Parts: sequence; C-alpha cells; structure tokens
Amino acid sequence: MKNVEKWNEKNSFKRSKGAKFPPSYPNEMLVKLCSSKSYSNLTKNLFNKKKINVCEIGCLAGNNLRFFLDRKWNTYGIEINEKLTRLTKKNLNRFGKNIKNLKIGNNTKIPLKDNFFDLFVSINTIHYSSGKEINKTLKEYSRLIKKNGIALIETPSEKHDVIIKSKKIKDNLWVWKWGGFRNNQLMGFFDNKTKLKKKLKKYFSEVEILERSEIYNKINLNWYFAVCKK
Repeated sequence: MKNVEKWNEKNSFKRSKGAKFPPSYPNEMLVKLCSSKSYSNLTKNLFNKKKINVCEIGCLAGNNLRFFLDRKWNTYGIEINEKLTRLTKKNLNRFGKNIKNLKIGNNTKIPLKDNFFDLFVSINTIHYSSGKEINKTLKEYSRLIKKNGIALIETPSEKHDVIIKSKKIKDNLWVWKWGGFRNNQLMGFFDNKTKLKKKLKKYFSEVEILERSEIYNKINLNWYFAVCKK
C-alpha cells in the first residue's frame, strides 16, 4: 500500500465538480444486501441476528458506517492515516453519529482480532493492493471473519472507464492512467468476473458475483460486487 499520505480531506471528494461534502449516503448495493434476502442466498444469516459485528476497510467519510450505526450494529472502521480518520469522524458528526471503533490500518495489516466479524466490507478498496499483495489482502480479510461470516467486496469491472484507460502489466498489476493524484500508481484490478471469482474462492467457501453500473458525467462506472461466505 503506497501513497498513503497522498490521501487527505482535500482530495477525498471532487470539489471541482460542485461537491460541498464528502460522500454521505451508503452504497446502494450494500444497502440492498443488508436489508433484503432477495439479492443473495449467502447473506440470509445476517438477518437472524439482532446485532452483528461489522467492519469496513477504507471507510473514508463514514457514509457506509452511518448505515451500520443506524441499525445499531457493533461498528468498526479502518482508514489508512489520521487525516482520513478525522474526515470520517467529522462527516459522521454532521449526522449526529459517533464511532468509537475507528482504527488506522491497510489492506494487509488490520489491527483487529481473528474470527470476530459477522460482516466485513471492502468498497472500492481491495484494488489498492496490487500483484501478490492481493493474496495477502484476502488472507487478512478472511482472518477477521467468523465461520459462516460474510465479506462484501466491490471493485471495478473491465467495463469501468478507470480500467479501460489504465495499463495492464499482468494479472492484478495495472498502472492507473485516469489522472489525478493516483496517476501512475500501481493497482490490483481484475480482468474479468471469472478471474475475480477464482481468486476469491481461494479464501472463501462460497462466492457470488453481482454487478452494478451507472453513468456519471458521461463516465461509465461499472463494478463487480462479490458476496463471499467464509
């Protein structure tokens, strides 16, 4: 995980596009999977418990944490530096929310105990590991999750403009060519759904791959959303 200090409150959202605040609303697919049994057979056990332990890595502005806190789940968040943990707290405070369990860590080093979480969430975070780091990352995710627990992992598909415009070196090793402060950064993108599922199956007993897409300002945004059962 490189360029950790480049992430800060100023570049965490696009003020140039008119945004006054960082992301404030939870990921749509995440809400669907955590609110209804209709989207995946793997998440049904989440609905059998009144209170679960949940962690999101790369929680940024806390928009997904807000959803978990509303449900009164035992909520943890992970960010890569102190600047971003301050952003998380500040944005949650706008909505009258407070998170006690906020830690500094990264994909391959998460300072939390084994087999603790019923649900582990990684939204557009896994690909900040690249090459062999992807294996270390998934091993770390799996370590934290209870038996039969769930990981929800979102990452761009090959239809996403960020991958179309980036340069592949080899599997899970790409060079970001989409501009901004990430430009020329190494990324762990996946070529296609088959390769993503094959990789996830090494660390989880069952895997379903969903897909979501949108067009924003003429930009094609398309993601794979993996539901993984330990």
